[in-house]
Amino acid sequence: MQKRLRNFFVNGAHLLLAMLLVFSLFGPFPCGFAAACVTVSTLSMLLLITQSPRLLRTYYNRFSRIKYRGPVAIGCALCVIAFCAANTAAVAYAAVAELAAWLVLLTIYLFNARRFPVVGDGPLPANTWLNPPVEAMKPGYVVLMSGMISRKLKVSVGHMELILDRQKGSRKMLHTFTAYIEKGVIWHTARSALKGQLASGHYIALRPKQPWTVEQNDEAMKIALSIFEANRQWLARELPRRLANLERWFPESRCNKPVLRWFMPRLKAWFQTQYLPTGYDGISMRIGTRRKDQWTCQSAVTDVLEALGVPIEKYERGLLGLGTGALDLPNPIEFIDDSAYELLTVEHQQAFEASRAASDPTDK
Repeated sequence: MQKRLRNFFVNGAHLLLAMLLVFSLFGPFPCGFAAACVTVSTLSMLLLITQSPRLLRTYYNRFSRIKYRGPVAIGCALCVIAFCAANTAAVAYAAVAELAAWLVLLTIYLFNARRFPVVGDGPLPANTWLNPPVEAMKPGYVVLMSGMISRKLKVSVGHMELILDRQKGSRKMLHTFTAYIEKGVIWHTARSALKGQLASGHYIALRPKQPWTVEQNDEAMKIALSIFEANRQWLARELPRRLANLERWFPESRCNKPVLRWFMPRLKAWFQTQYLPTGYDGISMRIGTRRKDQWTCQSAVTDVLEALGVPIEKYERGLLGLGTGALDLPNPIEFIDDSAYELLTVEHQQAFEASRAASDPTDK
């Protein structure tokens, strides 16, 4: 609730600033046009300063970079406009001083960017452990992977999977639990999932700050299996209905002309790729509205963690950050900054390699 209220006030403040900017540009302002530009610039700067620690810390998130660069660009432009339109020396000096302050904030941003080297399609913290082996994973770990979504969002990782210990035959094996656009909610052995990811990109991992017990893993397995079954049952009900709709919309009896015989099958094939369900919540990915019995990779993982009682952040931003359920677009890279998890770093890599070397009799 605290995070929702903070997001509400921050987003509301941005909306009010936008309204004040429009009013100052196109409406009468008591102190004059130049003073209005300086006023809006000052308020925008104060708002950015309150948000800058989090935005700089989460530089790897494209939206954090936009939220920082946008006010800087607008503030610099307002200061230049105010200086050119100033009718008093005080307003001109204020515009110059604010422009210098904006340039200082821009310099801080550029120096901060050096702490985040580009990996794939976006930056990551410099000390991130890339591609940790499956032997370093334990139940409760979250894996973030590169792929199609990360390329679209211009971030380093854009897909999310949860590591669980699942019974397979007479023994337990680490598996990943997630949702794919092509397959809906799905399981993979952790080894095959990570090996396949290495062939096409990279991944990083986060571990819970409170290690999971066996009982927690077993309970998480029950929750994940219930999600999987609900997703399969919904797909079994929905797929025949949509196939029937396609047959009704594109009957062969309509293809009685050469042009239609060429065009209709192609149109039907395109509709099949867009309309037939897989169990993945494509609507949520596009407009941020959750649907029953369908999941994205992020909602599948966070639903398990929330049901288990893991104190993760609430990622329901919605309109003005109130968690309305609309405009709540998934963005898995946000999870790096979750208070219940920590990113695996090169320090963890060194500790893992040292422990493995100490336990390997061939090194003695």
